Amino acid sequence: MSAVPSVFKDYPLYLQKIQKIRKSPKNRIPLAVIQKPSIVENVEETETSAETIIETMEVGFDTNETVCHAIENNTQSSRSFNTICSSCTLLKSTITKLSGQLLKAQRKIKMLQQAKRRSSKKVATMNNVIKALKTQFPSDTANIPCLDMLSKESAQLLHRQASKRKNLRIAQKYPPELRKFALTLHYYSPASYRYVRDQFDTCLPHPKTISRWYRSIDAKPGFSSEALQAIKMKAANTPYKIVASLVFDEMSIRRKIEYDGLLYHGFLDMGANVDVDESTVAKEALVFMLVSINSNWKVPVGYFLTAGLGVDQKSSLIRTCLTLLQETGVNVISITFDGLSTNFSLMTNLGCQINTDLQLKPYFSHPVTKERVYVFPDPPHMLKLVRNALADKKVLYDSQNSKIEWNLLEKLHDLQDKEGLHLANKLRGVHIHFQNQKMKVKLATQLLSRSVAVALSICKDKLQMQEFKESTGTITFLDNFNNLFDIMNSRSIKQFDFKKPINANNFEYLFNELDKLQKYIQGLKFDLISTSSVIYSNRRTGFLGFMICIESLKLMVHEMILSKKLLAYIPTYKMSQDHVELFFSAIRAHTGFNNNPTARQFKSAFKKLLIQAEFKNSSNGNCVPLECFSILHCSSTRESTRAVEIINETCFKKTHTDDDLDVYDDITDHNYVQLPGQLTEFTKQIVAYMGGFVVRKLLKKIKCEECIEALTSSVQNVPLIALRDKGGLISPSDDVINICMTSETILKRALEESGGKMLLKKFSCLFLVGKVLKVYLNKPIFIGLSDHVLSHIAIENHVIQLIRAVAESYIVVRLHYVSKRYTDTTNSKRQVYNKLILFQGC
Repeated sequence: MSAVPSVFKDYPLYLQKIQKIRKSPKNRIPLAVIQKPSIVENVEETETSAETIIETMEVGFDTNETVCHAIENNTQSSRSFNTICSSCTLLKSTITKLSGQLLKAQRKIKMLQQAKRRSSKKVATMNNVIKALKTQFPSDTANIPCLDMLSKESAQLLHRQASKRKNLRIAQKYPPELRKFALTLHYYSPASYRYVRDQFDTCLPHPKTISRWYRSIDAKPGFSSEALQAIKMKAANTPYKIVASLVFDEMSIRRKIEYDGLLYHGFLDMGANVDVDESTVAKEALVFMLVSINSNWKVPVGYFLTAGLGVDQKSSLIRTCLTLLQETGVNVISITFDGLSTNFSLMTNLGCQINTDLQLKPYFSHPVTKERVYVFPDPPHMLKLVRNALADKKVLYDSQNSKIEWNLLEKLHDLQDKEGLHLANKLRGVHIHFQNQKMKVKLATQLLSRSVAVALSICKDKLQMQEFKESTGTITFLDNFNNLFDIMNSRSIKQFDFKKPINANNFEYLFNELDKLQKYIQGLKFDLISTSSVIYSNRRTGFLGFMICIESLKLMVHEMILSKKLLAYIPTYKMSQDHVELFFSAIRAHTGFNNNPTARQFKSAFKKLLIQAEFKNSSNGNCVPLECFSILHCSSTRESTRAVEIINETCFKKTHTDDDLDVYDDITDHNYVQLPGQLTEFTKQIVAYMGGFVVRKLLKKIKCEECIEALTSSVQNVPLIALRDKGGLISPSDDVINICMTSETILKRALEESGGKMLLKKFSCLFLVGKVLKVYLNKPIFIGLSDHVLSHIAIENHVIQLIRAVAESYIVVRLHYVSKRYTDTTNSKRQVYNKLILFQGC
């Protein structure tokens, strides 16, 4: 195989055997030619030879041959230099390595020197700044500008702590801000107060100091002289006349006798100058509170431990309270109370005329000034009584003989419960079966609301359901009482329509509405046979209470705004019992939460709250706090979803790498993934309305302008949004509505497979979103973004990410509702038994 034929002349070259040419051997210097010089010459010549080699390397001679020629010219080198010549390659590599290290070291030294110079300049600058600050603010920590960025309480606390660390003199008198902070913290928990005080180097007052502050206040039953003195000082320091409302209510207390070493606590106590049966145990605390109408403060003026007062006793207390408040310089123009029958008898005893012949005189004369004092039955209590009357009687009739049926509200709840969705209202089972929670105001306000009226209107007009065909009277009833309650619960002058407080600009418009509502209430009746109005029946309290409120408000506007011009507007929320109810909530929160305090515990909490303790009201009471308290709010923001992040990261660039690829590859398909054609018309209306909420959430997160435009619609295409819109609702695009309906279809099928109540664990949000994406795998969606999609890679496709974001937002909302509905507490007996213990227990 190694033989190569040579008889062929044109044999191809690539098949011919290549002859390798060996290089000629290099000339080597014989050892005999090299002579041995003397030792001195050998050293000198060796140094010269080394220098010659190094010079040749620096010039660029990098071959051994050049070095050898240099050695040949040096015939008198020694045998030791011959060894250097043989290792010249090693020397060169070593020199190169050391030269590189030297260059790096030189660069590092240069950088460190530059950093040193910059640091020296900074240090010098900061020293100059410190010197200037010390010159401008000499040794007084209170003048440090950074304290201005803190709250007054924090600044005072840090100032005292810094002064104590520097062994400086600390003022013995605590500032008002630190005093309020200490009183509030000690009110909630003495143990927590001791811990905070130790952590801040005992800069807070000692608990004995706080006790001494408390001892300076006489919190015995009766009208508080300290509170009256504080009101007098407030009125003297206010440049305008203070107009206020007096509110009173009873709080249930535990019937228990306690001994503190000096006195017994728990018996009836009406103050120092009132004789009562001292052997009777008190079960209630009657509290009087003054609420300023034209400024933002309120104060309890006194309390009494009772076992139930009669009309004459209450009348005497009210006249005494008005007399004492007149001496402080405050003008009390109204009194508010709840719907007890004794309170309505009290109005007659004071001089009001509330006869059912509609000759209403909702005011009485002030015992000192003889001016009018208007009465206001608490509107939230009146609304609860109206709700109770409708639920018990089942049917009412208006002046047009239109039916007002409780059964329609039950049908609406059953329909929404069956569909698993709500027509933009808060109607739940607890609103229908409210008997276990009669005291909660929000259950009545959410039931007799415009949102429920709109839901009935949608079922009647848009969906044309036969069971809601006769719902016109019920819709009108809900709308009227919703408007009436808004007028009687106004707070801010920045509100609009019926929620705006009555003033000189809108009083005619509101008077017309109030006259219409007054005539509407007069025309209500319980049956068609009897022509008598509900205000003549035995369930008249709620309806008559609203009539009194309407008449009192109109007369008050004429006197205080149009005639005397003492008020610019009247916030009717100031004439409600919410203020005293919130005060009761603060008393129950003393040292934890005690909803059934004893008389001694009530006295202690009352005393502490009277010393300007800043408290936070509970949201689980009978009323929800609507006033603005200066309390600390902690907020947390939820991070954006991955789909929103991808859209925001790629809206200004065309390419982007993402390690998170398709997370839905391992999702097994199911046969229930279909387009949204199986939803009822009722459900479609709700889903479309929820689409607007989804868009609102995404608009706060998405930054891509093209995607934002694709989410919204300039045409109002959702009837429920059109009915509910007051200028702030958003209309979703048809594509968003389609995605939401697809998500709802998939969610409903998952619920059916899970048993109808709670989803199985495999139906996670990620799973359901993946199913929605697969539905639109080959379906046209967001056609307006066709050109926009071309500017991004596949995994950053904004259409896919928009589908994912919309579906995820919608499904998250629905999953929250599914879990909430699963643990419905409609039939809970907790509050029933709790009230049973409070009112009948020992």
